[in-house]
Amino acid sequence: MGEITANGQVQALVRLDGLRRSWTEILSKDGVRDRAELMLDRYPLTAADALQLAAAWIWCLGHPRNRAFITGDAQLLIAASQAGFNAIQA
Repeated sequence: MGEITANGQVQALVRLDGLRRSWTEILSKDGVRDRAELMLDRYPLTAADALQLAAAWIWCLGHPRNRAFITGDAQLLIAASQAGFNAIQA
């Protein structure tokens, strides 16, 4: 984990604001928590990673084939691939 400069932080926040306008937020009321618990039973993930994978699963309505899942985390990459996503390393 490197330090970010003040300019880098501003650039990241501007980019985040742009992305925020185009994403779809999946809430736990949509079954994410239940799906995450299943993901924890199947794959060696942290709770946060299981929630991320579960949200992606809910987003694609349980049909991950040909859906991209991008992550820089090796364990999450493996789990996403095993779950059927087109796992792409960031």
